[in-house]
Amino acid sequence: MHYPRRNPAVPLVSALDALASIRLRTWLRTGKHADLAAQVVEGAIARAAACATTAQETIYDAEGRKYPTVYRFVPAYFDGRTVATSHRAKDLEWAEGYPPEFQTRDLGSPEESIKIQNIATHFDPLRMLGKNLDATLGPPVVWQGDDERLYVLGGNGRTLAFLRAPEEAYERYLELGRCLWADFPAGAAPKGSRWMLVRVVSRLTKGQAAQLAAASQLSTSADEGRIGKAIGMVRSLNIQLEKLPPFIWTEPIAPDNVQAFDKENPAFVNAILANMDPAKRSRYRVDPESLSDAVSAAMIAFLPKEARGAGVFKNRKVEDAFIGALPAILSSHSLAKGEQIYPEYDLYLHIQGATRTFEAFRILRLPLSELSKRLKVEQSNAVLEGANVRVSDASDLALALAAALYNASQRSAPEDAVAGILREYLNVVQKFNPKQQTIAFGEPKKRPDPGELLAEFVPRFELPRRFDAPSAQVGLLGMGG
Repeated sequence: MHYPRRNPAVPLVSALDALASIRLRTWLRTGKHADLAAQVVEGAIARAAACATTAQETIYDAEGRKYPTVYRFVPAYFDGRTVATSHRAKDLEWAEGYPPEFQTRDLGSPEESIKIQNIATHFDPLRMLGKNLDATLGPPVVWQGDDERLYVLGGNGRTLAFLRAPEEAYERYLELGRCLWADFPAGAAPKGSRWMLVRVVSRLTKGQAAQLAAASQLSTSADEGRIGKAIGMVRSLNIQLEKLPPFIWTEPIAPDNVQAFDKENPAFVNAILANMDPAKRSRYRVDPESLSDAVSAAMIAFLPKEARGAGVFKNRKVEDAFIGALPAILSSHSLAKGEQIYPEYDLYLHIQGATRTFEAFRILRLPLSELSKRLKVEQSNAVLEGANVRVSDASDLALALAAALYNASQRSAPEDAVAGILREYLNVVQKFNPKQQTIAFGEPKKRPDPGELLAEFVPRFELPRRFDAPSAQVGLLGMGG
């Protein structure tokens, strides 16, 4: 497809200039590319003089606040040296140096990655070239930092899709841009970059820029699950996971118990609030709902990335079950690190295996008692018959944890159900303290097998018999190690 061309040095004075194109007249007559034709005509009528990028215009965020902006064409480098996005264009991994308070979403999640790639594959240049009063639509909104880089506040996904779009899509962008904008750069963009139209906001502090970024993402986060929102919240509050100390707690975090959690684990809460300004920190302290959201988000962020990306979390009850299990799971990790329980009872090391097994359970959608019967052992490896899924890399403890989560996801209150099962498990394993070994007849008391112990608390579930069960495959993450 080609767009009507004109001499970029000649102002696009009226609709007649655009209508002089035979191709455009054909589009208008046949209805083909009607939206594109209408946009070109509208752009021509709206500008009695050439559309220049030097004029200042106002945009609005989702909360109605006004921001002065200037349209500007800039070379957007693929490595982010000029226009800085929250994630890298090449692999959608988090971009080092991008202020976390500017991005509340994980664009590297499977769902967001697919969405961005779809936009890139079917790239529509009009969406990035037309003027718009809304910060969530049109050219990306950027803020110039002290390092002279332009940080994207609104439109990270659009920018990444633009940079990942095929070359022929970029050529269409250039053609239409030169038609609509009188001062579109005539030459090729510098090597390793693409010309991109942006809206530069002016006279904003970094805090105000973060406010605009957050408001720009309000309308795009409504369909995001609890886990996705939590990861974004951790970034927006600049919670440093590696600096969070261990905690002990086995109940799901909620507004009605978060103050009790704070009383028992003050160091953990203080670390969560450490990077907030004093006014915001005070507000979180007195608002149980905000505080519980922050504490819960910090716990959710400890889910390994592979587990966070699991497709099972598209189901709300499943998501609730995993979130309800996290306090006990992370507490078991704290207890193991503090040598208050033996390492083999650490549930955190088995999250990935449990998530994969849970996905296998979900494929069959059978009662847990029937799933128990279908779990077989072949040469010491577990196989779930009928699902074409091997769970050979899952330990017995991972199998039992998956069963506990699956059981809870079928209940009316998944968070409370799974927390109750794991609380009973931890109450037993804490009786076998490495520092206070129980001696029976001169010998250390025999410890129960972790998987078998947890399975005892899961209704209608029984582990398959096997030997040399695989050990945990996940390394220690967060909370100091």
